[in-house]
Amino acid sequence: MTDAARAAVIDVSVLNGKRVLVIEDSQDYLLLLETYFDGVPVEYRFVTDGNAAIKMLSEERWDVVLLDNQLPGVSGIEILQWLRSNEIKMGLSKTPVVAISADVLEDSAFKEYKEELADFLMKPFKKKDLLDCLIAVVKGQRLKKLFGYTQT
Repeated sequence: MTDAARAAVIDVSVLNGKRVLVIEDSQDYLLLLETYFDGVPVEYRFVTDGNAAIKMLSEERWDVVLLDNQLPGVSGIEILQWLRSNEIKMGLSKTPVVAISADVLEDSAFKEYKEELADFLMKPFKKKDLLDCLIAVVKGQRLKKLFGYTQT
């Protein structure tokens, strides 16, 4: 069974109407994610630099944030720090943040912030990995332990 066929049988109904903010500067990855989101009942937006991400996060609430670290302007770590500080200041619940990185978590800048993350996806990831992760996060679960796991 192909990756596309496996993803097609995943029940994505729990994602219906959820809002996903993708903070990623790689145009190649944005094109790939756009194909991954095709047919998935989520509202998603892409932001390609850190300053624009902070502006969007300050103006709107999101159900899930997918966050790369290496961004122009402000890094993903700085965005995560700003987000958590702002949520505390405003009395808001934590927005689930999924770090996305080409580095394994142990080597990633996100390693020191694992308690602030809902989950972690290592690039390259498949559509099934993304959907499984989003479903778990929306349900308030971590798909996998943040250390010592291998994506399927």
